[in-house]
Amino acid sequence: MVLHGRDEGALAGVRGRIAEFGGEAITQDVAAEVGPYGIRANCLAPETILTGRNAREIPPDIQRVLVGVHPLRRLGTPDDVAGAALFLASEESSWITGVILDVAGGAVLA
Repeated sequence: MVLHGRDEGALAGVRGRIAEFGGEAITQDVAAEVGPYGIRANCLAPETILTGRNAREIPPDIQRVLVGVHPLRRLGTPDDVAGAALFLASEESSWITGVILDVAGGAVLA
């Protein structure tokens, strides 16, 4: 089970942090509940993904600013998120459950 845990720009500040902690708690609770049945539950937390819509709606100057705040100096792509989801759904992650995987280019470090 892979949950999506972040909605870009939906909530900021304290409310956003509370929502993130709630998502982490839900992920861990679900993982504990379904783990005995051999089911893993993890959460993807993508940030600043340059989808077609975002590429059209986020002005180029703002995109450059966003690139600058990510340690990897680029914006994420749908393929980045898909790769993370495929990893969490694969046997390579068979010993991983109850985690939030930040697909954020290091933005959580800044």
